[in-house]
Amino acid sequence: MSGFFTALQFLTVLPAPLARPMERPKFSAAYFPLIGLLLGAVLVGLDWLFARFLPSSLANGALIVALIILTGGLHLDGFMDTCDALPGAQVPARRLEILRDVRVGSYGILGVLCLIMAKYLALSELPAPLRSGALLAMPVLGRWSMALAITAFTYARASGLGKDMKESSTWLGLALATVLTLAVVALSLWIAGILALVGAGILTILMGWRFTRRLSGLTGDTYGAINEVVEVAVLVMVPLAAGGYRGPL
Repeated sequence: MSGFFTALQFLTVLPAPLARPMERPKFSAAYFPLIGLLLGAVLVGLDWLFARFLPSSLANGALIVALIILTGGLHLDGFMDTCDALPGAQVPARRLEILRDVRVGSYGILGVLCLIMAKYLALSELPAPLRSGALLAMPVLGRWSMALAITAFTYARASGLGKDMKESSTWLGLALATVLTLAVVALSLWIAGILALVGAGILTILMGWRFTRRLSGLTGDTYGAINEVVEVAVLVMVPLAAGGYRGPL
């Protein structure tokens, strides 16, 4: 279980007393969907609580803020860095340098504003019968997509935390993570969840291929970017897969 608690400590701000020190953690990305399930359960609980005393618009905003707080903004930071690094005509080595830059550029600011707006609008349009299932599936599929990207694509740097995760992750671990993810989305959303899993996998492969073309591999920042984009995509795909926003559920 130490690997799970180390992953919990890395991906969230939740207490993980049995985790190993974070200087050079080694853990498999196979644990990621399980962390996503925990986050999803918290979101479902918070959504129930917020609905008791907040209007839907404020509740949706509060859920987004809660997820950012729970994850320490880790994935959003990676998304902003990725937005800054990918545009332009720089060579891959220069883009990797931009990814390491702690400063946020205009592309990163514009990208995160668009992302948060898209997530808020997608949450606002979720049909009520699908809401709890989508909130549960969203972080699970986002973190399963990271596990897929870590396992399937090369790592762009010679060393780093992402390199350690890459070396600790196996296809068997990904298969187990996929079984868990499939069970969660099927039980919570049935066919719509299964289709969302397929869509998340396709989107992950496309993004991973594009990032590899631009960076000669993936990095921790691009893993976070994949998670954020997939989360938004899941919120959009689930109603469409269930018959459309005004169709039968």
